[in-house]
Amino acid sequence: MTGGAFDVDPSYYGGGARHATVITKDRRTRFEFDLTKGALDRNKPVLGICGATASACRAGRQPDQHIPDSVAMRSP
Repeated sequence: MTGGAFDVDPSYYGGGARHATVITKDRRTRFEFDLTKGALDRNKPVLGICGATASACRAGRQPDQHIPDSVAMRSP
């Protein structure tokens, strides 16, 4: 299980220029990528709750940098 509260640098997944809201922790991201790769190489499960972005990137997915730019946001 990995942690969260930061963003994966878009350079890891071809996400283009970094959005102004993106906050990274590069050493932590590298650690999570290596940890996830090690688990997947050994066919072990990976649970990423807040760390799901790093796991998804490691699996070749491209997340949205800033969700409000990608979907229409509605107030309750």
